[in-house]
Amino acid sequence: MVHHSSTTGSWWQTVKDVSLGIIFPEPALCVLCRAPRQDADRGFSRPGLCQRCANGILRHDVICSICGRHIEASQEPLCQDCIQNPRIMYRARSYGRYHSTLETLIKSYKYQGDVAMKGILGDLLVQAYDRYFENDRHLLLVPVPMHEAKERRKGFNHARELAQYVAKKRKMQIEDKLLVKVEDRDSQTTQNRKARFAVLSGCYAVDPQFQDTVVGAYVLLIDDVFTTGATADACAMNLFQEGAASVEVLTVAR
Repeated sequence: MVHHSSTTGSWWQTVKDVSLGIIFPEPALCVLCRAPRQDADRGFSRPGLCQRCANGILRHDVICSICGRHIEASQEPLCQDCIQNPRIMYRARSYGRYHSTLETLIKSYKYQGDVAMKGILGDLLVQAYDRYFENDRHLLLVPVPMHEAKERRKGFNHARELAQYVAKKRKMQIEDKLLVKVEDRDSQTTQNRKARFAVLSGCYAVDPQFQDTVVGAYVLLIDDVFTTGATADACAMNLFQEGAASVEVLTVAR
């Protein structure tokens, strides 16, 4: 009987706690620092950032017209890297700089699988798409692929999920299996773009069942971060070889 009474009391306390939570909900908290968010409704709300963390997202003011790198206003419209080493892809754009808040968000999602970050990063990617591609619905969204062995180990492909997010929000065509990574090579141990491209060349391929789809297509590659651009160029090389009309890149950060 004592056990029954204890169980009943615990159940009743839970009911009271839930009821109080509905009547007097806790303030929404920042996904990074856990501080109360003044810009969000109390109670049930989407994951988001407090104003302080949001202010840590740095935007690109003046950018290289090809790779999207942040450059000084006094410089040429192209960065030195793009002048000295022509790229294969047409152009790359991103929401902001891979620094501070944006870097933390991406690492939490990419390496720790924190799904609360996906909607935040997805919304930033949609904003960047609207800003730079002006709602061009003719673009074919293609995520940068991950080798199947790595995807099995990790449990998900962050680039695919972000691409699917944009496709759903903007009702765009997406082919998330068009590109495949046929070799599980990693270029992160090399520093410059030329060396990375040499490592990645031959890693990617267009799936034969999508050969007709890629012919004449205006492809928009989706990924989380644009670093040197070697991955983008390696993917673009295969897409152009299979008949793509254009290959551009959109990432959350640069």
